[in-house]
Amino acid sequence: MKKIIFFQIFDYRDVYFAIENNQAETYVSQKQFIEFTSSLMKSDDVSAVCIVSLLSSGKYDQIMPNGVRVIGIPFLADDPKQTQIKANKFVDLFAPTHAIIQVPLLGLLAKCIKNKIKTCLIIADSFTGTGLRGFIWTRMFAWLLNNKYVELVSNHNYPAANLLKSFGVKPNKIIPWDQSWDQQTDKFAVKVLNSLPDVWKFFYAGRILTEKGVGDIIQAISLLKQNKVQACAVFVGSGNITDFEKQAADLGISENIAFLGSVAHAQVLSGMRNADIVIVPSQIKSSEGMPCTIYESFIVKTPLIISDHPMMKKAIKNCVFFKANDPGSLVEAVNQLSNDLAVYNKLSADSAAALSELIVPFDSIQILDHWLSGKQADKQWLYEHSLKKLNKNY
Repeated sequence: MKKIIFFQIFDYRDVYFAIENNQAETYVSQKQFIEFTSSLMKSDDVSAVCIVSLLSSGKYDQIMPNGVRVIGIPFLADDPKQTQIKANKFVDLFAPTHAIIQVPLLGLLAKCIKNKIKTCLIIADSFTGTGLRGFIWTRMFAWLLNNKYVELVSNHNYPAANLLKSFGVKPNKIIPWDQSWDQQTDKFAVKVLNSLPDVWKFFYAGRILTEKGVGDIIQAISLLKQNKVQACAVFVGSGNITDFEKQAADLGISENIAFLGSVAHAQVLSGMRNADIVIVPSQIKSSEGMPCTIYESFIVKTPLIISDHPMMKKAIKNCVFFKANDPGSLVEAVNQLSNDLAVYNKLSADSAAALSELIVPFDSIQILDHWLSGKQADKQWLYEHSLKKLNKNY
């Protein structure tokens, strides 16, 4: 019988009860993951499922109505080693047969290997460490992932998956994954601008953090204002909101900025649709896989301005790029659209094709289903969808 443990970064308990109370999910595929784990509890060959939430709203250990055990560990941003120590403890306490790790913690991987647990790493990360320290970390990471007990390694979309291959991870283990996207782009009309808006409306969705480029958008709006171009921005997501509100106040543009916090996913799509431009300003040090904001902007057909972060630069064509960490370059990107509205209109018109090209045609739940099965046909499916067989390099 299988005993399955997940280590992941959203608060399973909070999301479970929100969905049970008919509240909308705040991130794509949350409901799908709840349904998947509930279905595991009904499987004849599964005796227990445990979810360890490493970014929980509090400390807890309880059994959910669907039979899944949930353990909350509030993430210690200033002391991630303690988070890892606590996570490792539950490997011993739960004694799983299978571990699904959704955060790249080397110590946790090593613990699962030491305990001879069948392990799958499924993440949405890139790794930008440089110098000797970065070299050592990536080689240690690859060494762990090549261990026989780590049976499957999956990263979000092709560029991030190929990055693992470049570290030396065996390509027959690596499978790119994606969300289960609704591609019904025909729900949204192509946007056509025949004249410049009086005020450019920007939209950002994601964590409110420096490395995500939030401050770069605020600085760019200030620079645009100095050049007599009016712009405003709506920010959706949780994080260091107070710090960025202060930045806007110091620049005298508080009235141009709105932070909404975490909102329903449907509201994210609505906000993107109502905006003129969606901005994905990730700095180089940000550990992006492939931001969901890009897919969502293609769905609603709102043109994109994106930083030249390596993971995005390699895969995205239908956008205007700017130099990461450079608000002045972001201003130039806005001016590029201002000076040629035909470019703006074409970006919107080409959104559906861009979405179709970007999506990996199998999602993380499919991959986990095949891996947990352990049957020969499912092992073959995994191999056929690995980088050993797929010919899509970036």
